[in-house]
Amino acid sequence: LMQGQGCIVGVGAMDYPAEWQGASPEAVARAGVSKVLTLTSTYDHRVIQGAASGELLKVMHHKLTGIDGFYERIFTSIRMPHAPVTWQRDVDIDDSRELPKAARIAEMIHAFRSRGHLQADTDPLAYRQRRFEDLDFTSHGLTLWDLDRTFPTGGFAGTEALTRR
Repeated sequence: LMQGQGCIVGVGAMDYPAEWQGASPEAVARAGVSKVLTLTSTYDHRVIQGAASGELLKVMHHKLTGIDGFYERIFTSIRMPHAPVTWQRDVDIDDSRELPKAARIAEMIHAFRSRGHLQADTDPLAYRQRRFEDLDFTSHGLTLWDLDRTFPTGGFAGTEALTRR
């Protein structure tokens, strides 16, 4: 906004879309449905023009989805040793032709067991951000939409299945 301009931003509840609020958690996870935050803005035409209000909502959208590297800058500024989970499209895998997601999760677990310690910040004198492609779940064909999906564990932790979260 320019100096002297103002607007009112309304923030609604954060919840699943109405058509999914009655669905089971498993159905929501399988479909990759996430909670939605509704932002609206209104303005006084004497103070701000409609196009500027729309631009503000566009900037907010880019920040919240991480399009402009917003979360990356936050993680770097607080010295977080790994990349933030950012918004991306779900990956649909054909199990008959590609490695199933359960196998991809097993690969990711193996990567953390064998190389996860390399990402630790162990130098007390200087901070150096260490990131390894193999420790990023997106390099294994997984997305944030897989966090709440259930996958077989092969008996790990005494259970037959767990969510990726």
